[in-house]
Amino acid sequence: MEPFEHFYTDSVFGDEVSTHYVVLGYKIRLDIDLAALPAQQHQQYRWFTREEMISRDDVHKHSAWYID
Repeated sequence: MEPFEHFYTDSVFGDEVSTHYVVLGYKIRLDIDLAALPAQQHQQYRWFTREEMISRDDVHKHSAWYID
């Protein structure tokens, strides 16, 4: 997979600070129980098929881009 870059004119700090994200995507295969994953930061883990990831409204468009 290739690196992805996203540029925004704003950030969590306000409109006067821009944001630049560099995302490195990896393809992995796991056989793991979702309940065993850490829940302190993320609590709504879910596996998606490729088709689900691309077509769901609740998946951010940039996340879908990595799969497409």
